[in-house]
Amino acid sequence: VVIKTGTAAGGGENEHFRIKGGDGTVDAYFTNAKVGVGTTSPSRNLSIVSDSFYSLELQGSNAYNNLVDTGIVFSAKYNSSGQITDVGSIRGGRKSTADGNYAGVLKFFTRPNGGSDTERMRLDSTGNIGIGSSSPSASLEVSKGSEGDYLIVGGDNASNSRALKFTSSTATSNGALHTIDAQSSNGVIALATGGTERLRISSGGDIHHNFISGLAGSTDYGLTIAQQSGYSQIYIRANSTDNRLIQRFYNEDSGTLQNVGNISISGSATTYATSSDYRLKKT
Repeated sequence: VVIKTGTAAGGGENEHFRIKGGDGTVDAYFTNAKVGVGTTSPSRNLSIVSDSFYSLELQGSNAYNNLVDTGIVFSAKYNSSGQITDVGSIRGGRKSTADGNYAGVLKFFTRPNGGSDTERMRLDSTGNIGIGSSSPSASLEVSKGSEGDYLIVGGDNASNSRALKFTSSTATSNGALHTIDAQSSNGVIALATGGTERLRISSGGDIHHNFISGLAGSTDYGLTIAQQSGYSQIYIRANSTDNRLIQRFYNEDSGTLQNVGNISISGSATTYATSSDYRLKKT
């Protein structure tokens, strides 16, 4: 152990103490309020230089069947009086209290104003990541736990209006409503398979199957279905020979939808029912 004051070798800094191993190698070095482990020139408050796989170990002293995490806490001054409090932490520990089970988890916490450290993200022993979930069942699971936006992806300008937003709500009586929103006023949602676009919802709400660029202009077609080689454009099937209603036509009259025609099929025929059967067949 070397303890001295004055100018350290190399100049400019006040050396406070140095710990050397038996071979003369510096193991720890403290100078100018910086600590170096494995280095005589610490560049940060704590610098650890090592050629081993792990440079730092944090180990809990609790019993094997007591799940107390070990980690790092981040603190900051939060008022004009200079008071300090925890603002976040990263913790690691075992997943189970079972004897011999060393499956581990890594947890990330932040602290809301007026609250306590709250887990926000977890990496479990299988490699799954949970955001808002402490037991993720997929490679990435995002759980908000309440209504609202739970995922925003992409965006290439300052307002992020070109992002794709996922929102959940309880607007339906039988469960959550999930909305996928291409937020830009010109936003389009497209689905592709094998690298080829198959279905598109335009910014105006039109639906295009096997997208035809020539039809995606100012004209609102509602629904376009493009031919696919070797297949029918629309295939409708009933699983019995009973009469089945496969298409209904409605007009709105003073805010009320009126049924103006139907198409039904049976085991041997197709039936058109409308106020003018002739016009529907001709069309």
